[in-house]
Amino acid sequence: MVLNKIPVSVRLERIKKGYAGDPAYITSAIQRMADMPVSVYMDAFPEEKKIVFCFAHRMGIEAEDITYKELVWHIQKLYKSLGPQADMIDRAWLNQGVLALAAPLVKYWSERGGKAHE
Repeated sequence: MVLNKIPVSVRLERIKKGYAGDPAYITSAIQRMADMPVSVYMDAFPEEKKIVFCFAHRMGIEAEDITYKELVWHIQKLYKSLGPQADMIDRAWLNQGVLALAAPLVKYWSERGGKAHE
């Protein structure tokens, strides 16, 4: 990770507002999250974790053994395969799985004053 030369006062102001002191931290954090096992990523959200694991299992995937980015790749592949003819049950099931997987990010965003999708 390459850090930029940013004055301490600017860094502190960014941190005070809830942002990373250096934008390079954001990229690093996203990469770490993407490489994190889904089972670890979802640990603080037991109900959503059950949904994500059932969702993954229905796709023929064992979520305990894959990373967040691998599961997202499978979801994207599934989404593209549904096409416009998919029935509402398939779409609702896909939406439920994606919303459960997004729960940690939604919590993070809402705790920092963002407006989470309801």
